[in-house]
Amino acid sequence: AELLTAACRRKRIRLELDLDPDMPPVPFDASAIHQALVNLASNAVEAAPDRTGVVTMRTRFVPGAAAKPDDPAAGADADPRAATGPRCEITVEDDGPGVPPEQLAHLFVPFASTKGQRGTGLGLAVTRKLALQHGGAVVHEAPPEGGTRMTLILPAHSTDLDSERTHAPRPLPDGDVGIRFEE
Repeated sequence: AELLTAACRRKRIRLELDLDPDMPPVPFDASAIHQALVNLASNAVEAAPDRTGVVTMRTRFVPGAAAKPDDPAAGADADPRAATGPRCEITVEDDGPGVPPEQLAHLFVPFASTKGQRGTGLGLAVTRKLALQHGGAVVHEAPPEGGTRMTLILPAHSTDLDSERTHAPRPLPDGDVGIRFEE
């Protein structure tokens, strides 16, 4: 949050934090998810208009329900927010111009950039890959009032998250693991 605060201060834009106080610790590779959040936040800060812009970071815990084997929400093309298991949603939103419609199909494609020479086109591709490695996803939305909303979705209780493979924190003696977002 310190990097995001400093970037917003440099552009004189407002940073709003809406952090879920009920967010449990979520198991993940801290450096990987930090990189994903830096990518999303950097894009939001860059897109927000100087002096008048607003960047919002929101966390939300969704308890979910037990998954059913025949659940249509479990399909490969389903919206990850329709999944039934518990999850953590981290949303970064800006009030910039939004993503041009012709760029939407290439949003997560490596080296596709709307920034011209200023961008590499790797940020969202890397963010998506990191989310997928954690059993999660990244969702883009264009709010009706304008801007861009990107949500990083991570499973809140994953038995598939191997701490040796992901460098996720090892479980504590009482079984808790992960990182808690705090203001």
